[in-house]
Parts: sequence; C-alpha cells; structure tokens
Amino acid sequence: YHTRKTNPIEGSNDVEEVHFLGSGGLNRINMSTGINILPSLSLGINASLIFGNLSQDENSSFLNIQTNSRTSRINFDFGLQYSFNSNEKQITLGMVGGLKSSLTMHNSIKVINSDDKIVEDKGLLNTVMNVPMFLGVGIGVEKGTKLYWGVDYRFQKWSETVNKNNSYYKYCDTHNFKV
Repeated sequence: YHTRKTNPIEGSNDVEEVHFLGSGGLNRINMSTGINILPSLSLGINASLIFGNLSQDENSSFLNIQTNSRTSRINFDFGLQYSFNSNEKQITLGMVGGLKSSLTMHNSIKVINSDDKIVEDKGLLNTVMNVPMFLGVGIGVEKGTKLYWGVDYRFQKWSETVNKNNSYYKYCDTHNFKV
C-alpha cells in the first residue's frame, strides 16, 4: 500500500506531507498426507510452514521511520473422510480441524533523519498474533462421473483472540458456508 497524510507543522501555518508505504505478507507452504484406516474411512494431516515479512516506511521531510516484522512457524491440521454408496450415488462426509496456535512477530525499527544519518536502529518487543482453532464439516454427493455437488461449513473462534497491543479492537467468530 501507499498512502499519504498532511500534518500541520506546530508553530507555523505550514503543513507537511507524510507518506506511508507498506509491503510484504505471509506465505504458506503445505505438505499433506493421508491414509485409509478402513476401506471407507481416511485420515489426513497437513503440515504448513507459515513465514513472511511485513514492512512499513513512514517518510516525511524530517524523518524516515522503517518498521519491520518477520515470522515463521509450523502448523498442523487434520481431516477425516468417510465415503459410502447409496442408491447409485457415492456420498462423502468430511471433517477438518486445527488447534489454536500463535505467530510470534520479531519486530525492528530504524529511524533515519533528513541528513540520511541513522538515529536509531534496534529491535522492538516481539508481538504475538493468536490464531484460533477451527472446525469444518462437509458432505458431497456424486452420481456417475458427471454430477457432483457438495456443501461445506467452517467455523473459527476469533472472539477468544485478544489483541494485547490495542484493546479498541474486538474480533468476531467466522462462519463460512460453501456450496
């Protein structure tokens, strides 16, 4: 993102333009496997490496403030699937879930003055982002090889997540339906 804001300069009628530039994001690499416990019952597990870097620059005519946060973590989630035939249709029931986890963000800041001299360059306190548990269920019906329909529901309990850095935010649970 790139946004700008105009701030009044204290003690004068002048204004200063401040630019905010953000970049980065989180990435996920998955490795999945599954086994048949019974001919109709399968169990699956996903291992996900979550990693990334988030940066923000705040530029004014007096200072350039660069903040950076990086993280990496391995998460696990699971799935269970049961399939059976009924009236020439194959019916599949499924369930997925994942436990609560957290991402530790390693933060740093660098402040550069208008003469391009580094005024401050240090690590900041780590912050933790909690990711709540999730649970999902679904059903799929297949008739022959040309017709398939399915319905999925997934719930994630964000309301138990607390933002220790800012009490003004309140998180809401999510309910996702897919057809």
